[in-house]
Amino acid sequence: MGVIIFMINLLILFASVCLCFFILNLFHELGHALPVIVSGDKNWRIVLGKGKQILMTKHFTVNLLIWSGEFIRESGYRSKFQHLLVIIGGPIVNVLMAILCFSILDYVNSSSIDFPIVTKSFVHWCFTILFFGNVIQFLYTAIPIKLGDDYISDGMRLVKLLRS
Repeated sequence: MGVIIFMINLLILFASVCLCFFILNLFHELGHALPVIVSGDKNWRIVLGKGKQILMTKHFTVNLLIWSGEFIRESGYRSKFQHLLVIIGGPIVNVLMAILCFSILDYVNSSSIDFPIVTKSFVHWCFTILFFGNVIQFLYTAIPIKLGDDYISDGMRLVKLLRS
């Protein structure tokens, strides 16, 4: 019986980590898309993950392996300033989400609130993953790096834009 409970807990843990990574990537990519959406342009799409496609709409594609994301602009930018806003939008959202998650963690830790469905420790666990995930994703995307031909960070894109 103990093994079954352990396996169920492990499955819940894995599912919660996957959900947290999905949320991280979705909000990061929405941060890139926001300047384009606000300008009224409809030629964009967000691809979350790699591998087998699970869901596809006009603006969103969700794939099985949700560890990455990509904002795709299907036409040129209206200005260099709009391009700059698109590049920095993802990392800025990571900073804002980290602040929000830290605030929620502080509230959960300092209050005697009861959650009706899940335990307080599970809520703490999820927001801790989201907090550290946002900090790590910010650092990974804001620092100007290039890894082979597959990955160019937002920071490197910003450096290239400012040099042009």
